[in-house]
Amino acid sequence: NADIVYQRALNITDIRTKYRQHIYPDIQFSCNGTITKWIYGADVSSGTVRPELQIWHQTGPDTYTKIGFSSVTANETTLPNVHEYYPETTLHFQQGDILGVYYPDDSNIAIYAQRESGPLNYHIESNTAPSTLAISDLDIPPNDFPLVSVVISK
Repeated sequence: NADIVYQRALNITDIRTKYRQHIYPDIQFSCNGTITKWIYGADVSSGTVRPELQIWHQTGPDTYTKIGFSSVTANETTLPNVHEYYPETTLHFQQGDILGVYYPDDSNIAIYAQRESGPLNYHIESNTAPSTLAISDLDIPPNDFPLVSVVISK
């Protein structure tokens, strides 16, 4: 919930990278359902370029396919730098699907991540949000933990 995101924001760095796709194989959905709201910590500036919060599905031993995403906007809650976004399209997920984040160039939203305290994650430099990824093509950055949470319905 928003309080947890705010508490975690006390030990953060903002991730303002350009053209970078991250996936987090260890941040998995544990059931089947639908995302009804994204909650995330972020710094917001002026501009119209928006990052994507994504759902990825493993399609092979080390390959993933993007199955859904939201290009998020910033709607600040009562807590500073905590934002909520209600997806415009229905985002279904299955047990085992994972979280991904795409940071476009000059994004007006810098999603926070807790420094080097998270699970294994991968990234690749890309000027567009890719739809498929192979682990062998990705780099392993420090294990930052994205301050992203979801509200779901089953």
